Amino acid sequence: MQIDEILGDSSNSENESDEILDVHPPQINQVSLTQNSYNDTENSISSNNNNAREEEIRLTNQQPRNAHPIFANLRNQASRSSQRIRLGGFLDAMGRNIRSTAHGTALTGLMQLASGNENGILSSLGHSNRSNWITQNIDVFFQAGGPLDLFRPVSTEVLQRHLKRAETLAHSIYDSHHSSQGGEDHEDIPDWARSFFQYFEALNNNPTSNQRVLGVRNE
Repeated sequence: MQIDEILGDSSNSENESDEILDVHPPQINQVSLTQNSYNDTENSISSNNNNAREEEIRLTNQQPRNAHPIFANLRNQASRSSQRIRLGGFLDAMGRNIRSTAHGTALTGLMQLASGNENGILSSLGHSNRSNWITQNIDVFFQAGGPLDLFRPVSTEVLQRHLKRAETLAHSIYDSHHSSQGGEDHEDIPDWARSFFQYFEALNNNPTSNQRVLGVRNE
């Protein structure tokens, strides 16, 4: 009886061991599946976050160009301004010659704008009108495509002073040309100086304005 009982106990133990073995594998598999699901979820979240960051960077890079064109304009203006040269006056230090070809071209363009005034060139450069005309148009002078777009912007007062010095030299050329050559056109007259001739002739036809200009010029 004792042997049977022992055997019986042993059999029961084996059955219990089998039950234990039957119980544990599903638990291990369940834990493994749970861990894999967690890893998949974590990877999916990480991937979504990376995609979101990439999209945010893409939109941020595009925003200044597409959503705010003014930023691009400001960058272009800053770049263009850094490449401009100093005006330094239209004439050289001695005041006897034009400073450079670029200065002469700019001065000619400026005088062409003045002569294009619908009310006449005196409405632009006349003694009582010049300051207002320059002030109203100074941004146009220095903007891209303007006659002074190669140069760094200056104030109305500075530009007016440079223009007056160039006018004085141009007037001496004008007087010399008319006194010695009888008013005939000659190629030896620089284009920039010739661009003032229309203004001088308008002054000659308007004695009142001419006296005012002569008074200022002689001061």
